[in-house]
Amino acid sequence: MWAETKSAGKPNGESRGVVPRENGGSTKPRRGDLLIYDRAERDFLGAGHVAVVVEVKEKRIKVAEQNWDNRPWQLEHSARYLTLTEEGGAYRITDENPMPDGGEPLGEEVIRGWLRLE
Repeated sequence: MWAETKSAGKPNGESRGVVPRENGGSTKPRRGDLLIYDRAERDFLGAGHVAVVVEVKEKRIKVAEQNWDNRPWQLEHSARYLTLTEEGGAYRITDENPMPDGGEPLGEEVIRGWLRLE
C-alpha cells in the first residue's frame, strides 16, 4: 500500500494524488491522513495496519481504526491516542499503547508514515 498507491478515485470519476509522508519527516500529520503500519515480527495482526487520523494536537493524534484490539472504542468517535513529537522540524508518531495480547507497545518501529490526498 505504501509504495503502490499513487491516486484515489472519487465516485464521480475524479482522481486525486496520494502522497506518502515518512514518519520522522518534515510534514506534520493532519486530519484525514491514513496512518500506515508496516508488518513487524511481534505485530499480532501479521499484515500491518491502517488507521485514519481524526484529530491532531500538539503532542498527540487521535485515530479511528478497526481490528486493533477487537473491543469497542474507549474514546468518542475514535479508537485511541498516539504520541506525536516534533524535534528539529521532524514529526514522529509513536504507538505507546500496549499490544492487545498484553505485549510491549510497538513504539515507532512499525509506523511507516501517513498517506495524504493532494
